[in-house]
Amino acid sequence: MNKIIGYTTVGTLTSAKYLADLELAKQDLSNHFAIRKGEKWTNPEFGSNLPLYVFEPLDDATIAAIEDDVMQVVSYDPRFDLETKDVIVNRDGS
Repeated sequence: MNKIIGYTTVGTLTSAKYLADLELAKQDLSNHFAIRKGEKWTNPEFGSNLPLYVFEPLDDATIAAIEDDVMQVVSYDPRFDLETKDVIVNRDGS
């Protein structure tokens, strides 16, 4: 497998930093979650709807939608394998 090298300006003030291997994969995954579905005009199904669930009632339907969204984003990148799809709910910050 060829080594993939990328760069990011996240966390830097003046220039880009180069990323490779695990650090690049984590940044790519973070970027994928940060893009809302429909924002990428060349691929409207790319991205995540997680921000839309912030103020939704925390019922079984919302938890299932979150699980599906995470599964879809993680399975898009072949560098990751999702081992569990459990959503851990932290109610009221406790």
